[in-house]
Amino acid sequence: MAESQSYILSIQGVDNLRWASSAYADLRTKLLPNLYVEVYVGQTLVARTTVVENSLRPIWAETLTIPSLRESSKLTFKLKHKSGMDTDSCFGTADETVGRLLRLCEGKQVTQLNLERGPEKAWSNAQGLLSVHIKATPSVQAHEKNTLAAQEILERLQLESNDVGREDELSAHKALLHPIASSNSVSGEGSLKEAHYHLQAQNASNPAQQLEELAPDRNDLYKILNSAWVPEMAGACNRILGLIIVSRVPLTDETISRLLEFTDSGTTCRLALRRLGCVVQWSEGQPVRMLSESFSDYITDSSACGSEPWFIDVQEHNLALARACLRIMNAQLRFNMCNLESSHIPNADIEDLSERVETAIPLSLSYPCRFWGHHLQHVPSGEPSVLPLVLQFFESKFLYWLEVLSLLGEVQVASKILLAVKMVVPNDETRLQAFAQDALNFVRVFAPAITYSTPHIYVSCVPLAPPLSVIKCQYTPSLDHTLAISGDVEYGWSALQQVYTGHTREVMSVVFSPDGRRIASGSQDGSIHICNAETGTLAVGPIQAHTGAVYSVAFSPDGRNVVSGSADGTICSWDTETGVLASGPFEGHAESVYSVAFSPDGRGVASGSADCTVRVWDLDTGILVAGPFKGHTSEVYSVAFAPDGRTVASGSGDKTVRIWDIETGCHVAMGHSHYVLSVIFSPDGTHVASGTGDWTVSIWDVETGTLAAGPLEGHTGEVSSVAYSPDGLWVASGSDDQTIRILGLQSSTTTRILKWHDGGVNSIAFSPDGQRIASASEGTFRIWDADAGPLVPGTSEPSKGHSQDIRSIAFSPDGRHIASGSYDQTMCIWDVKTGKLSGGPYEGHRGMVRAVVFSPDGRHVATGSEDRTVRLWDIEMGSHVTFRGHTGFVYSVAFSPDGRKIVSGSDDKTICLWDTETGVLTAGPVEGHGDSVRSVVFSPDGRQVASGSNDQTVRLWSVEGASVCGVRKFEGHTDIVNSVAFSPDGRKVASGSDDKTVRIWDKEIGSHVAVQGHTNAVWSVAFSPDGRHIASASLDQTVRIWDVATGTLIGGPFEGHVGRVSSVALSPDGQLLASSGSFAIRVVDVGALHRQGDRDILSLRPQEQKNDGDKAFEGFTGFSQLQENGWMVTSGGDLLFYVPPDLRVGLRRPHESAVITADERMTRLHLDQFVHGEDWARCHILA
Repeated sequence: MAESQSYILSIQGVDNLRWASSAYADLRTKLLPNLYVEVYVGQTLVARTTVVENSLRPIWAETLTIPSLRESSKLTFKLKHKSGMDTDSCFGTADETVGRLLRLCEGKQVTQLNLERGPEKAWSNAQGLLSVHIKATPSVQAHEKNTLAAQEILERLQLESNDVGREDELSAHKALLHPIASSNSVSGEGSLKEAHYHLQAQNASNPAQQLEELAPDRNDLYKILNSAWVPEMAGACNRILGLIIVSRVPLTDETISRLLEFTDSGTTCRLALRRLGCVVQWSEGQPVRMLSESFSDYITDSSACGSEPWFIDVQEHNLALARACLRIMNAQLRFNMCNLESSHIPNADIEDLSERVETAIPLSLSYPCRFWGHHLQHVPSGEPSVLPLVLQFFESKFLYWLEVLSLLGEVQVASKILLAVKMVVPNDETRLQAFAQDALNFVRVFAPAITYSTPHIYVSCVPLAPPLSVIKCQYTPSLDHTLAISGDVEYGWSALQQVYTGHTREVMSVVFSPDGRRIASGSQDGSIHICNAETGTLAVGPIQAHTGAVYSVAFSPDGRNVVSGSADGTICSWDTETGVLASGPFEGHAESVYSVAFSPDGRGVASGSADCTVRVWDLDTGILVAGPFKGHTSEVYSVAFAPDGRTVASGSGDKTVRIWDIETGCHVAMGHSHYVLSVIFSPDGTHVASGTGDWTVSIWDVETGTLAAGPLEGHTGEVSSVAYSPDGLWVASGSDDQTIRILGLQSSTTTRILKWHDGGVNSIAFSPDGQRIASASEGTFRIWDADAGPLVPGTSEPSKGHSQDIRSIAFSPDGRHIASGSYDQTMCIWDVKTGKLSGGPYEGHRGMVRAVVFSPDGRHVATGSEDRTVRLWDIEMGSHVTFRGHTGFVYSVAFSPDGRKIVSGSDDKTICLWDTETGVLTAGPVEGHGDSVRSVVFSPDGRQVASGSNDQTVRLWSVEGASVCGVRKFEGHTDIVNSVAFSPDGRKVASGSDDKTVRIWDKEIGSHVAVQGHTNAVWSVAFSPDGRHIASASLDQTVRIWDVATGTLIGGPFEGHVGRVSSVALSPDGQLLASSGSFAIRVVDVGALHRQGDRDILSLRPQEQKNDGDKAFEGFTGFSQLQENGWMVTSGGDLLFYVPPDLRVGLRRPHESAVITADERMTRLHLDQFVHGEDWARCHILA
């Protein structure tokens, strides 16, 4: 058939969708795609279905009209995934001519087309069956149909033909818009028929091609617009067209009507959209789209059409839309928008949540909530018509807005919107600025909770915000029956905003994406995680990247790839949307790859390795394009590209920084006094910063190779990572001393300090806007406010308690004090009752304090340190005596019962015996163990010493005068023995091991009982004074109490520590159980627990525990669990409340009598009025 016709094409759905790549298929099973179909005639896009989200079997049942086709025309169907990336993935295509498709559909409701593979080498290649149907609609029938529709429109609107448009305008419009118009009448109703036909047909045609055909030059475009812009509709058309152009997503006619406050049920909007059919693509109830970007460019260009009535002033329309968004939010936002029944349930577990959201939050409300900040940022600063609306929003609607974002899964947009508010609000608007800044802090700290469970905006976030929070102060009066907090809390926002705990081992590297929206991390567990930087949720991964530790990760400049370097000696590149391998592994290094960096153009990757070389690789092919550069004589720990991409800097264990010319391989070396762990170029490329093993940071002039600043001091551990702020004014350094220091380069005298890491800082990175810092340590990475750390003059910081993790604790003989030894090389003494510092910090050691113990008279404390010394401290005077003799770390010290001797165990595999009066080594070093001696302890009679070792054995030694002799070796542990303890009667020895067991040995015959229950290494054990119980502390973050006779668990697991529990001690009267972990010592009054109820509460399991009848306390018991992600949950897993990162260390639990923190901050929650679960909504007082 030669004549062209219109066709009605039905797209029904897709079945049997499958992928050739099993990895991609697994990904899509977990992360369901958002699918739509595009229809092409030749190379021209003519139609597109709507998007069906989160489905492998989408059903559209949509009808599309495609005009002017012949049977020979070729139709191409493309199945695509809406991803949010610049280009949507094509899963597969199907091709058929119109004629063949007509024959396939004869007598059938649908026919199925085979989807074939998409682009070559694409991971997303898929196959499947696409169900479609097609039928012809002859032109005459189409005209009759459109004539009837036009007449119905006129009748419905009660308009005459001359009210819609003048005859000559419609005739000109018709002649331009559709060739078929020449066969129809050009008078009155005929013109309307033809115009209506075009408005219907254009929705299914290619927008860009159509506009090009209709308006090949500016004069034609002028005629089209002039024909539509009748005076009585000019205002509506301008407002609607302006909104369409500035809106962030296509909006339906209904949403447009509500945003523009049309009061005629949308009639004006629909009529105007039909008039604008020459430039927009639309059908009733569907989103409106501009036909061409070039048309949008023209109509917003003041030099091209500034004097015309259709000129769109973008700033003016953004202002109008910003005001509309604020008016709608202020009018429609309310408490508990979706009538959520319980605070115990996360959003993801509410079965009908999507239906509730669709009903309660229409597009006309969700659009303002998601995009008001975008429009606001295009408004002049201080715009008087906006500021009162913004203030009203903050004063009464802010929490309800967070509700909507939580329910929509869009919490990540909140901070961007609030940053836009800060930009628009003038500095002299102090109340508004305070609201905006505080709201930003509120969102960034509580985003994980807001994202996870909507009710906790009220149940957790407001109550646990700091006392001086503007948001807290504003909304607390409207809340009742919530958590109350007391204690030594920070009054303002902490610098620590979020803690990510998804890795199972130490996090070695962390980096922000170029747009700041995501964070990639690499870990010793061999995986890469890509997380949302605002909410902390895992976006992609875990990517099981390598067979060894991932030491380094880096984003490509376009954000599409993450490259990783590993202990397995390889480099890989990963797709950041799918997590699949994009290229690699690149092989060539002979040993571990410690560092990788992208070139500024994204085409090259530099790597530094333990094989002493630097190499540069082509990202796509993995071919070595430069190097290996040889010159270093030790491991290369760090590499960095210069901003111009011509040179690479490297830092090495050979105490040099070298800058390599990629083209020539020539280099300049800059010498240090210690190994170099990190290097980074300044943003302008003129300087290189380096972090070294001598605890300093240096700044080097690239051109001259000379030192420009430093060495800059302040850290008390090796500097493992350095980073420049994007503006080049600050250098941040992360250290093994568990702190980050931020140094102002202009003065070099002001330092911000960010502390409370759970271990040494392995990696740091600034966000692209310079406002935040990400840091990696132990099993976490953390996000910090770069401007919120304490401001400290110079490089010194006043001492107050410990500045790093607490490693060891011991009770004083009277039970009133606890001594603690820390990674910060100090010893402190604390008042058990008040939790306040009563002595110290005692300084002198030059390494971590591994062990502390009180003398029997309580006047002295002995300490053992990684500086290889034992020191004996006079508590009152603060003076000390140093005992030297070990050649390795001193892991353990113990007093003899008479206080005249000290025994010590060391990494040098020996035991030493010291005279406390003279400091003289009286026996030893005594050999016998085959590896490090981790723990030593005297027997109650002082005649024997027990020791535990890395050689997996426990040994018993006889102490006679000045001699120490081996007596017995106990074997049974299958890993390192970390701790040993004698029973009070001296007949038993308890040991704790990395094999996760506690073993109780009979000293005389050597038999033992293995006690199992911990899920990680046991680091410390202690007997109760009556010898009936043993307390144990473990890396599984718990403390447990065991029955010595039976080996059964009778107390705990006691949880509360936010990291490993390194030490445990019982008071001399057996009433208090103390444990140390991270920055806190937690004290449990076990005597009080014994006295509660008729039975020993220590023996009760969670389901058996009684409460005091107050519903507020239900679930929050000694067995409630503070999860690593900050959620306090009941024993059954119900959500109780979310604890922000800065409160977790010092949070006192109901079963604890005290929490002693390094900064003397203990937090206590009051739950007398706390409503949660199905009662949660009672917390809100209706206005």
